[in-house]
Amino acid sequence: NPELIPYLASNVEIRLPDGRKSMYVTREHIEQQKWLPICFIVMDEAGTTIPQDEWQQRPADVVLFFRFIRHFGFRASLCEQKKDGILINVRSVLGGTILCLGQRNTLLPYLMLDIIAFLKRRLPKVKNGAKLGRFIERMDSIAACIGFRIWEQLYFKTMEFTQYKPPEEITLVCTNKMPCSYDDTAFADLYLAKDGKAEATLLDGDYITLDSEMGKLLYRTHYEQEENRQKKELDEQVKYDKLQIQNIKNKKELQKLQQQDPK
Repeated sequence: NPELIPYLASNVEIRLPDGRKSMYVTREHIEQQKWLPICFIVMDEAGTTIPQDEWQQRPADVVLFFRFIRHFGFRASLCEQKKDGILINVRSVLGGTILCLGQRNTLLPYLMLDIIAFLKRRLPKVKNGAKLGRFIERMDSIAACIGFRIWEQLYFKTMEFTQYKPPEEITLVCTNKMPCSYDDTAFADLYLAKDGKAEATLLDGDYITLDSEMGKLLYRTHYEQEENRQKKELDEQVKYDKLQIQNIKNKKELQKLQQQDPK
């Protein structure tokens, strides 16, 4: 397909400057219910698609997909904010885990950035604001291409065997201008409190809807978290009430002892 990037699939859209985009991968592909051509799979927020909460179900089709992923002709990179957010049966068969410690920028065009900031402050006072606005946008796009981005990382062969092999420190350097781009707000449509109302809505977009596996999971997770929060608050209140009752009993017993033995 001339519109697709060869051998690349992702659950968020990755685009090249020429307009080609990645294939879309779903939970059904991971469950081996839908065919997927040989490719490299990138999954952002992978814990929403293969969450740790499924450890009791132990979905064999998902686990087998990742256990024999090399035999099937695939490679995969799973991105998740929590180190234990992905299903343990999948994490245990991964080839390695990279923990990102942080990132920073260096060799930026600071003078150009100062000039752009000055022009933006002047923009409301300029008569021909549209022309200056286009110039500022062009300057912004040029400045974004200058400099380098540095990531500090730790590489674990497997998280479970760190006592046998300590993690390896890695420094990754790349240019600020990347050869591809992605939608960094791809999950924004999942926000439930639309227009101040927390209710179920159809989430429009190329990939994620409430009827999709990811949409159902996040919608369910939202209310499960709310129920857990309310239950926790109730448990804490019950513990507090019991403690107060016990304190009252202790005070009464102490008063009785003092009355019996004033000394």
